[in-house]
Amino acid sequence: MVGLAGLHIIGTEHHEARRIDNQLRGRAGRQGDPGSSRFYASLEDEILR
Repeated sequence: MVGLAGLHIIGTEHHEARRIDNQLRGRAGRQGDPGSSRFYASLEDEILR
């Protein structure tokens, strides 16, 4: 993965606990390895109501 710019995480919803979202982001780049994450939300998501 390192030679390919690392792991990219796509989150399709946010968790009520920000800690869980941060943990998911942390899976993308561990111990200095490259990685990225992106979350997508909809105005219809329960957490945004």
